[in-house]
Amino acid sequence: MEGRLVKNTAVRRFHLQAADDCLAWAQRAYTDSQQCQLDFWSWATGLERHQLLRRDFLQGQSLLAESGAWPWLRLQRRAGKLVIKLFAGFKAGKPQVVRVIPRSLLKVELASGPEIIRWFPPLNLPQKPWDWFILFFDELLAKLDGASAEIVDVCPVCSRWFIRARADKKEWCSVACRSRAVYRQRKQKQERRKLTKQAKVERNPRSENGPQPGT
Repeated sequence: MEGRLVKNTAVRRFHLQAADDCLAWAQRAYTDSQQCQLDFWSWATGLERHQLLRRDFLQGQSLLAESGAWPWLRLQRRAGKLVIKLFAGFKAGKPQVVRVIPRSLLKVELASGPEIIRWFPPLNLPQKPWDWFILFFDELLAKLDGASAEIVDVCPVCSRWFIRARADKKEWCSVACRSRAVYRQRKQKQERRKLTKQAKVERNPRSENGPQPGT
């Protein structure tokens, strides 16, 4: 498995990491609506949060302003349920169907330069907040086409679904969960050593107190 993951190209790893960021966002326990909004647009656009917040970055300011009234916490919880249902069905061999919004082949005129091609929802079609999540989620999952099925797993520490963008992720979803797992293993090892020592003392109490008088 690790050999297949190591052979991923830089572009493939970028797409895998973006998909994993999406899964992390959908499964996180947010209580702050603004933080939830920032994290969404960060993985959806590929921009850092501080870039989105820059006052001179008009596109980022526009995204945040236009989506500021969205019910972010409710949207994110709905996304989490979809992610769990979709990936649990994938692992169990019971594929789930996700309906995406319609798209059109468009010519989009840029502020400078020639027109470009976009495979995107019709610009005059009003979109709901949930439609935007499905749009970006669909694009990310499409990038997984052809990847090893073994890159998708559940973290044994926090129980969230994640995607291995790199071989060194192994069975944990993050560095934090890996640290918790290593700490837990170390504590268990120490506890086993302690129990083993106690068992030896109970079997031979004289060995704990040293040689006895008259021996």
